[in-house]
Amino acid sequence: MIDRSVAPKFVPIKDVHLQEVVSQELQNGIKLHAISAGNQPVLNLQLIFKAGKWYEEKPGTAFLLSKLMLEGTKSYSAKQINNFFDSHGIFWEISSGFDHLTIDIYLLSKYLHKISDILISILSEAVLPESEFASIKKRVRQQMSVNFKKTAYVANINFRDKLFGKGHPYGYKLSADLLDSVQYQDIVAYYDSHIKQKSFEIIASGLIDNDLFSKMTAEFDIMTLQSIITPNSPNDIKSRFGVFHDDWKESLQTSIRIGQVAPEKNSKDALSFELLNRILGGYFGSRLMRNLREEKGLTYGIQSSIVYLVKHAYNIIATDVVKEKKDFAIEEIYKEIKQLTTQRVPEDELAVVKSYVVGSFIKSINSPFSLSQYFKTVHFHGLNKDYFNNYVSEIHKISADHILETAKKYFDREYLEIAIG
Repeated sequence: MIDRSVAPKFVPIKDVHLQEVVSQELQNGIKLHAISAGNQPVLNLQLIFKAGKWYEEKPGTAFLLSKLMLEGTKSYSAKQINNFFDSHGIFWEISSGFDHLTIDIYLLSKYLHKISDILISILSEAVLPESEFASIKKRVRQQMSVNFKKTAYVANINFRDKLFGKGHPYGYKLSADLLDSVQYQDIVAYYDSHIKQKSFEIIASGLIDNDLFSKMTAEFDIMTLQSIITPNSPNDIKSRFGVFHDDWKESLQTSIRIGQVAPEKNSKDALSFELLNRILGGYFGSRLMRNLREEKGLTYGIQSSIVYLVKHAYNIIATDVVKEKKDFAIEEIYKEIKQLTTQRVPEDELAVVKSYVVGSFIKSINSPFSLSQYFKTVHFHGLNKDYFNNYVSEIHKISADHILETAKKYFDREYLEIAIG
């Protein structure tokens, strides 16, 4: 009989090997990446195009195109598509991000053939009805008017605007004037140049046997595609570091954003910076949470995050506090940052953070869909294919001295400080 009064023996977590990805370039140039895992006949397809903000010639076109692409094709009306997807339990969405435009679909594997015809139609003969264009812009404008009254939203977009500089695809603010400047012909032109019969990549995850993989290649290989001619987007960041406060008299709280440029995902400093970020504000037991929430009661929550884009990365500390405590909260944030640049992290604290990071990683790889996100990180950031297979051991190699060195290198510099409200 097991003695329940005795705790089980502690066994340190070692490296885990993620499911291998099978990649194949089809004859028409589509790159298909398949991750077979799980035991249910479900499938996630991500069709990824080089058509995000980074590739726009006119700001706002990618976002508006992602909305208009939902409005049907020459062969299938929007109602027919939505009714079919609803009746077969298929979820789908089209989203535009900083780097890519993505069609994301979850379905039962047996419906692959039924949806491939619809997808091919969307990618070759989308109607993009002009009658809906004005309605979409009106809805977006209404949502923007709501968002621009939220201190957190304004703080976030102002942070990116100041960090990357005006005109940079990662930094521009989608304002009402910018929205009005986008014409219907701009959307059609962007669809023609970046989506219509243009090359893309597919990341498929789920229970994928050889037969299903062969069906996927056969379904999508019938398309005739052309390569995309991408414009030269500005890669240089023209940051405006410093303090930018905007007082809203009617606001009871202030949204604070403090941050800077961070090492990119493929940098040799990336892992140690990630661990440093966790210590500062990357989990519930972090220093910022202990100080500002638990000890001083200044906020319900504060976090420090790293945002990895394909071309750049940045670190951002975010919190909301009562307006009267704004200056005190900012002072305490800088105090915690400064301490990490002057004092070694105690070994017991570092051990706790490493355990949290490793445990979170292990917990996050329990589905084929989460595995696809890790593959996207490796693929689009140009990492070694064994990056996550060695992740645990590489985390454990990082010492307190390494953390201090990283903090001095990246934290001991001028910051961008935004306070709205």
